[in-house]
Amino acid sequence: MSIREEIKRFLQSRLLRESALLWVGSLAGHVSNYLFHVVTGRLLGPVGYGILASLIAVLYIVMVPGLTIRTVVMKFTAEREADKDYSAILSMFNRLSKRLFLAGMCLFLIFVVLSRPISSFLNIDSVLPLILLSFSFLVIYVIPVNRGIIQGLQKFFRLSVNLSIGAVFKLALGFFLIYLGFSVNGAIIGIVLGMFIAYGESFLPIRFLFKERASDSIRLKSIAHYSIPVFFTLLCLTAFYNVDIIIVKHFMSSVQAGLYSGLSIIGKIVIFASLGIVWVMFPKVTSLYSKNEEHGHYLLYVLVVISVVGGAIVSAYFLIPKFIVSTLFGVKYLPVAPYMGAFGVAMLLLSLSYALANYYLAIQETKYIYILTVAVVMQVVMISLFHSSIAQIVLVMNIVMSLMLIGLVLYYFVVILPQPTAKKA
Repeated sequence: MSIREEIKRFLQSRLLRESALLWVGSLAGHVSNYLFHVVTGRLLGPVGYGILASLIAVLYIVMVPGLTIRTVVMKFTAEREADKDYSAILSMFNRLSKRLFLAGMCLFLIFVVLSRPISSFLNIDSVLPLILLSFSFLVIYVIPVNRGIIQGLQKFFRLSVNLSIGAVFKLALGFFLIYLGFSVNGAIIGIVLGMFIAYGESFLPIRFLFKERASDSIRLKSIAHYSIPVFFTLLCLTAFYNVDIIIVKHFMSSVQAGLYSGLSIIGKIVIFASLGIVWVMFPKVTSLYSKNEEHGHYLLYVLVVISVVGGAIVSAYFLIPKFIVSTLFGVKYLPVAPYMGAFGVAMLLLSLSYALANYYLAIQETKYIYILTVAVVMQVVMISLFHSSIAQIVLVMNIVMSLMLIGLVLYYFVVILPQPTAKKA
């Protein structure tokens, strides 16, 4: 197939159309999530925002099992939806939701008990923000079940609506409570209430399932077996753009930690811009792989889109960094403007790695996890040793992300491509 025909095939593919639909549908969520950080960064200042960002980073790490649940549920749903086996999907929903609510309750109690040492490690004077954040754990592992089903059913627009609703309410409530004088605590309450509201809305797209009779043939052990590589993959990928914030908050001054958090949030635009197409790719590749049909071209499409979109954003970081920083976070954060381009490159490399890792998961390849694990350990060790300045940390991020991407690309050519049964791009 010629390059022109391949481009035409891509432009006419459902992957591109549905990725665009998911991105447009969740535009309110993307904007609201970023406005939340912009507004809180401006209202709280570098010191207050540094506290909030470190707590959000902790939340993202705790959410990794939830992301695992969503991915596993999505895969299971995509496979069962192909056979219209909705009773099996309902059975999975019932069993997982009960167990995961209890897990969230236990996690809530653990964090309340450990709130003092955790706050001390993050150099936060009060335990109240962490205790307030702990209430989100009551739904943090059950909402991914609903979202995973929605995604597995390929209801991408409804998924984007649900993600947007949580983000919009988080922004509105957080801004209102900060305005009333609740400071960091107000922002945390906004996050928690937004999650509860999104959980309630997530039942609407799947309400038709409750008309079915739950199957008794589902065994959670088969689901749990697949969840192990998913968990370690998502743990590593989430750590790459959250652990640095936590380590910086521990080692550097409050002002420097706040400035770096602002830099990190702006840089993550590159990642968030690419998530939609990866989310669409996963269930499609999973479904095609289970049918032993061609799927490798999806990986090529995704990598091209991420490179083009991410490259455009990174170019803006290099060309107009001061304008971007001052517009989003204000002049107080201008000291990080010189590092915007380099940090954006690191996030682009991470986005490409994220796509490759998800593709490998979709085709049930797992040995690449060793590459991710080594990279995470390298990131933690290097930032712990070299954190004298923001420039040094940005350099570490680029080194780690470059080596990880090289490893994942080599994995494709050394492990995936030689397989005679693999469906290649």
